[in-house]
Amino acid sequence: MKHELQEHYSGDLSFRDLVGIFKRQWPLTLVTVVLFVVLAGVYTAITPSKYRSTARVLIENNPARSGGQGDPLSIISYQEAIFDVPTQIQIMQSPQILNDAAVQAQLIAPQTQGQLESAPSVDVKSIGDTGVLEINVDSQNPEHTKKLADALPIVFGRYIQSRQRDALGRAISYLNKRLEEETRELAKAQTELVNFRKRYNVVDSNTEMGIRVSFDSAAQQQVAQAETAVQAALARLQELEVQRAALPQMIEQPSTVQSTAELEQEKGNLDRLLASRRQLLLTYNENSLAIRKIDEQIASQKQYIENLQKRLLVKPSIKNPQLDALDAQIVAAKAELKSARAQLAAAQSQAAQRSSSLMSMQSLAKQQAALESKVAEREQTIRRLSATVDDLVLRDNALKTPVSVVMAASDPVKIAPKPEMNLIVGGLFGLVFGLMLAMARDTLQDRVASDRDAKHVSGLDILARLPVVKRASPLVARSGDPLALDRYRLLRSNMALAHEYQKNGTGLVRAEDGIDVFDGEFHPTAVMPYNDPSLKAVMVTSTFAGEGKSVVAANLATAMALDGRSVILVDANLRMPTVHRAFGVEQVPGLSEVLNGEKELEEVVKDSPIQNLRVVPAGTLPSNPSGLIASDRMVETHEKLKEMADVVIYDTVSSFALADSQALAAIVGTVLFVTKVGGPKKDDMREAISTLKMTKARILGIVVNRDPSARVVLS
Repeated sequence: MKHELQEHYSGDLSFRDLVGIFKRQWPLTLVTVVLFVVLAGVYTAITPSKYRSTARVLIENNPARSGGQGDPLSIISYQEAIFDVPTQIQIMQSPQILNDAAVQAQLIAPQTQGQLESAPSVDVKSIGDTGVLEINVDSQNPEHTKKLADALPIVFGRYIQSRQRDALGRAISYLNKRLEEETRELAKAQTELVNFRKRYNVVDSNTEMGIRVSFDSAAQQQVAQAETAVQAALARLQELEVQRAALPQMIEQPSTVQSTAELEQEKGNLDRLLASRRQLLLTYNENSLAIRKIDEQIASQKQYIENLQKRLLVKPSIKNPQLDALDAQIVAAKAELKSARAQLAAAQSQAAQRSSSLMSMQSLAKQQAALESKVAEREQTIRRLSATVDDLVLRDNALKTPVSVVMAASDPVKIAPKPEMNLIVGGLFGLVFGLMLAMARDTLQDRVASDRDAKHVSGLDILARLPVVKRASPLVARSGDPLALDRYRLLRSNMALAHEYQKNGTGLVRAEDGIDVFDGEFHPTAVMPYNDPSLKAVMVTSTFAGEGKSVVAANLATAMALDGRSVILVDANLRMPTVHRAFGVEQVPGLSEVLNGEKELEEVVKDSPIQNLRVVPAGTLPSNPSGLIASDRMVETHEKLKEMADVVIYDTVSSFALADSQALAAIVGTVLFVTKVGGPKKDDMREAISTLKMTKARILGIVVNRDPSARVVLS
């Protein structure tokens, strides 16, 4: 079945295909929907009524609200008593809680399997991210529903409260044991501290440490002062030695004051002589006696001064008197440096003693501080444990249930069955199952269900898709609908393109106005090659009768005639003719009389109400229609008809199991095949087309008639 479905619906199953299947198989789909609706109604009728009562509770599960923030001991009693929300839901739905709630509600516990199946059911869920839980109790007895919804919060609160009280008792017992242990450890630490103080004769290590630190600081200051004094004495000594080295050992004896005064006096006399000479020169010349005389005096005076200066320049050397003073200062500086160095050594020795004493005291202070810290930690732990025990005792005395009802149990409401919902769901399931059955039945029937089926089965192109016509006359000339005529004009154009493609392997036709129609696309501007002998005559047939081939032939002839072409429509259906009724002409005489030799062709060709369209009716129905169609007289008649008109269109019988259409197809040579959506079976259509192909006739393509999904465009 799956393979058949895949073969039947070879392409993607579209909404159009589903609509087509529904239209073809709607009785089966409708029966399936009704059956499922009835089953849903029966299910609704036999299903016992069920009622629901709803309550909402808030569970305080944050231990920080009741104790210290961030203190592990303050929440020790809650670690086992308070659960997360999913765990609370599971506990509330557990058999133990439900049985206790039934006892609280004074309900009889189920004893048999039937009572157990009809017992109330409980569903608990959380409301968003809050701590509120919603309790839904469903039962066939509305009174039991409300009682159980009222009892569940009470029982669950007692359960949580009992767990909290047990946890508090275990926590208090544990903390009391810890207090005893810490008290013993505190006494031990205090004893160690007292023994330490006695051993090292230390009362307060901090005070002693402060004293020794001050002594060490003073000693360090004395060392620094002594070092400064040594450096100053050494610098003084070095400075004196530098000065001593810079002084000369011997110095010249200085001139006396009297010799110097004499020299200055003689220089004054010389200056007065020179001034007198200048005065004389104002009166006398250079060679005068007065000038020569004073020149002699000047020369004598200069000689005396020169001799006097020589005597003054020769001085005796003596020992420098400053050396003795600097030597005395250097001796004093060396004595001072020695004394400063002695004081520095004494200060450094004392500082070393102070530092050693301080280091020994630091070690003792660390030991005493460790013992004191241990005692302090034990005392702090004891105080904290005592406070926690007191807090837990107070909580135990003031313990209350953490479960509070935020919405009391509602009055029971009926939740099942839901007739409207059941019927709607049943109808939807019926519709889906009905469509599946319709698809399976449609596949098993193996009929041409769509244009895609027609193309897949025949292997031919679809030249036109014609919709279902709902009017008194199927002829487009009488319909008053211009779109109906356009469909057949498009069919005519597609026939021309199909003919050109089959003849030359291309769909490109050069029209009279120079417009090209491109290969692979059917286009309404394609020109019908009326002068082509192979397309002057077209036979219209189908697989079975009733598929609309006569209507297609009549409307195609009408469309060509309205385009200004001479058209003859021949009713070659000598078994059930319909053309004469469509155009309102007499059936007799007609084609049968011509083929029997009773009439000439010109006598049976009749005018129709359509301009340029003539009709050859079937005539009297013969006893051997196949023999008449296959006769030589038919071949002669066919040649004459082609000479009398631009196009000759034959309406003939169906092709399946009848030889008439095969014989005529061999004569005409060109066939237009009509099929109806939902009409023939696929195998029958294949056989009909196969018999036509055996005649070597060209089948232009398929016209899909009465297609519900057809539009005013061609495929």
